Parts: sequence; C-alpha cells; structure tokens
Amino acid sequence: MNTTISVLFYLKRAKANVQGFAPIFQRITINGKRLDNSTGKFVDPAKWNSATSKLRGSSEEARLINGHFDNLRTQIFIAEKNLIKRDISICIEKKKKKLREKKENPQSIPPKLEEVKKYFSSQNTEELEGERFFNHFQSNGWLVGGKSKMYNWQAAANNWILNLQSFKPVQIAFSNPVPGNLKTSNQKQYDEPL
Repeated sequence: MNTTISVLFYLKRAKANVQGFAPIFQRITINGKRLDNSTGKFVDPAKWNSATSKLRGSSEEARLINGHFDNLRTQIFIAEKNLIKRDISICIEKKKKKLREKKENPQSIPPKLEEVKKYFSSQNTEELEGERFFNHFQSNGWLVGGKSKMYNWQAAANNWILNLQSFKPVQIAFSNPVPGNLKTSNQKQYDEPL
C-alpha cells in the first residue's frame, strides 16, 4: 500500500476579518486528492511566510501559532502511521465524510415542558419559572439572543435562574393616604381668582 500524504498551511487573504487578519487553512493531500480545513487561527498577512508555511518572527504569538501547526502536522503523520500499521487504506473521502459529520447533540432541543419543569424544581426554583423559560424560548425558536441556535438548554436555564433577581418586578409599598397630607382645604372658593 503506497500512500503519499502531505500537509500544507496557507493564508486565505480573501477571507480577512474586519481587523485585517486572515485565516490560516490546512490542506491535507492524500494521493493527489485534497482536503482543506480551517485551523481556527487568524494572523496578520504581513507576518505570514508562504514559503515556510509559518508565521515570521520569534514573538510569543509566532511561537504559539507555529507550535500549533507543528502539532497538527504531527497528529496527521501519527494517524497515517497508525493506519499503515493496521494495514488500513487512507481514503480522503472517508476523512471528508468524518469531518462533515454533525456531532450528535446529547440533549434534545427543544426539550419537553415536563423535562424543563423537573429541571427547574431540581434547582430549587418554582416550576412556574420553568414554564416561563420554556414559553420564552419556544416562542423565539430556541435561539439565544434571537440569533444563535441553542446548544445546551440546561446552561440557558441556569442563566435564567441566576438572572431571576434582576427581572423580578419591583414591589412599591404604597402607604395609606393620610388626610390633609397635601395641605389643601376641602372648601374651595371658585369665584376667587388664582
């Protein structure tokens, strides 16, 4: 089994963010077929050395990012070595499929109302508050901040419980009105000018 594998890190200038930093992508080539992934790292394009696929300089940032890339490269070659030892063919399609698989979310979102009530009561909070939580997020499609998909409803419930005090309605204590408090008379003379 003759497999050639190479790893390249490259800058994608076209996808620079508002600060001007460009993302670094990783290209794995197996027998001429390519697989590109983001490394999750952004760098100043002026500091990138395309020839060495590394960040220029010896600053702490450069050492950390270059060390991260070396670690990624090593992991790929270790995985290749383990596959060769077990006499398993390396196939780019399998790698692509594995990377694109969505991770199973252990929690089902949206949860059932009874499940939310049970969670709130286990946190020593009223079940009614659990219903409010459920109705609020049910009405906005289980989005956090109205924008992002919720991944962990228990974490959102914990935040809801922590913020309960700031959202409780303020109870204003009204005292009984005292007669004569405004110091006005009850007998008015409407024929007198003001």
